[in-house]
Amino acid sequence: MAFSKTKAFSSTFFRTFIFTGFFDILAIVALEWTRADYLLGFGHQFELGTRLMMAFTGTNFLIHVFGEVLMTLNRYTAACKPMIHQKLWEKVRMKYLYFASVVLSFVAYTEWFLTKCVYEHTVDGWKLIGREEQTLNLILLTAITCPVNLMQSLYDLSVAFNLRNPVVLWIQSQSLQMQLRWGFQTRCISRHIIFARELVEA
Repeated sequence: MAFSKTKAFSSTFFRTFIFTGFFDILAIVALEWTRADYLLGFGHQFELGTRLMMAFTGTNFLIHVFGEVLMTLNRYTAACKPMIHQKLWEKVRMKYLYFASVVLSFVAYTEWFLTKCVYEHTVDGWKLIGREEQTLNLILLTAITCPVNLMQSLYDLSVAFNLRNPVVLWIQSQSLQMQLRWGFQTRCISRHIIFARELVEA
């Protein structure tokens, strides 16, 4: 049992889960900082921190999506491509993929790191009103990130509260079809393996 646990914890799927979870925790911290700034108005003294936290909400989201894709592909190859599964998910290759996901995410949100936040002094204190300049990249990233976050939130809420949303039902049906297809392929592979063993033993 100890060996099986050690093997499971050292698997690519588990390491990707930990990698993604670490950045998910950072994303929650960054999001709470940003929310607190909107409510309390930290002001110019904490502008750099707020700017970094706002950028981290974007970078960590991209890393999260990348990690989910990796975990999905990992389970797919484990079920449907067992012969090449171990070779595809070598540790060295995964380290490069983890590093690339972090670098690309930070590069994508470079302008979020560099464009300063603007505050306005009001009767209640400082109020965050936006950025110094709204470049095309900032607008595009916001236009992409917000709908994706909204869709994920709606999906999670629909699943949690069993809401019958046509879009969610379609996604679930596609997922079910994929699982059935993978299960069929896995059974076929198992039958081929059993048949091959019988031939060898004969």
